[in-house]
Amino acid sequence: MPSRSWIRRHVLLPAMAGGLFGSAHVGSQPLAGAVPGQPRAAAVRPAPGVEINYDLLAPADVAPGPGRLEGVVSGARGELRTSVLVNPSVQGSLARLDTRWQTQLPGPLQTVVVGDTFGSGGGWSRPVHMGGVRIGRALSLRPGFDAAPQPGVSGSAALPSTPLALVGGAPAEASAAMKALLAPSVASGQPPVASPATLEAGASDYEIEAGRLRSGWGTAEDRYGEEYAAGAYRAGLGARLTAEARAEWTPSRTAAGLEMSRGFGPAGSVRAVLAQSETAQQSGLRWGMGVVHNTEGAAWTLSSDSFERGFTPLGAAGGEADPRGRVQAGATLSLGASARAGLTYARQTTWEAPAADVLGLSAQFALPERSSLSLNYSQRPGAQPGWQAGVTLSVPLSSGKGL
Repeated sequence: MPSRSWIRRHVLLPAMAGGLFGSAHVGSQPLAGAVPGQPRAAAVRPAPGVEINYDLLAPADVAPGPGRLEGVVSGARGELRTSVLVNPSVQGSLARLDTRWQTQLPGPLQTVVVGDTFGSGGGWSRPVHMGGVRIGRALSLRPGFDAAPQPGVSGSAALPSTPLALVGGAPAEASAAMKALLAPSVASGQPPVASPATLEAGASDYEIEAGRLRSGWGTAEDRYGEEYAAGAYRAGLGARLTAEARAEWTPSRTAAGLEMSRGFGPAGSVRAVLAQSETAQQSGLRWGMGVVHNTEGAAWTLSSDSFERGFTPLGAAGGEADPRGRVQAGATLSLGASARAGLTYARQTTWEAPAADVLGLSAQFALPERSSLSLNYSQRPGAQPGWQAGVTLSVPLSSGKGL
């Protein structure tokens, strides 16, 4: 293993440097400057089976910005990962993120994870931070959720939603385009963002999650809370139709739901969900539909979800408003072999507050040497209007073979 001074010089100091690429916020938002020219991530392999990664995260309001430091030890029986959040702008700059062991096994167990991981949420619930055991199919997050650390954000066990990301069962091509244009980068070692692929007739998979919900991830309020268990089973029904049944349990809430999705090959997909949650005080339904359509060089998506007043989301924070409705729409357009543009619109209502609307524009340009330039702009009208703009220049640290 490398010495402590070597890690400090080659890993901790770069990770503690200022945020790599800032976003300008005007109106009700603070202003943070961009610092181009620094690498956003690096992987160091000092010995066989040993890897040290760091990722510079979205910059904090005051530089230097936060970074994520991770160590990985791999062997024949799986891999052990542990990570910390390095945030020099906050007192007590080191905060533990995740520690887990995971492996791939033949037979019905498939993927086994012990330690800190995520609950997937399926098509109608929310992914959550948890500590415990997860077995079954490999974990991936649905588009629309951010798995990267959020410095200074505490409370809920649920992963935060990205305000402009689109959900609704996008196929691989449309989902990849939306992710590249709109979604924040996911740190190494975190689950990929992808919609589940349609299963062939007779095929099936499953997942089982059990442990405790974890709130305040990456903050001083990090703790393990109430017990949590969930299970899901997916089956291919033929004619490119896939059904997933999912159930969730905590001491204060139970929920169950069904998602049906049908693929149309490269042309797109459609999905529908119906679920119910119940607590000692109330119960309610959630239902929704989403569609994605692909054409040559373009893709568009539309989804709508409604909630009864008694539907309680998983991992809700204290005082969180109950959702009432959500509409999301967007399109991506190819501008040649090296550029894409995107337009999104999102509207969300709750039972206790006025509707919130967000309109966004994005563009991404491929540059030489595996670099890229991304531009984004979002407009929020209403009682608290404001706009946000940003530019990101991504430059690889090395040829991709490690240092």
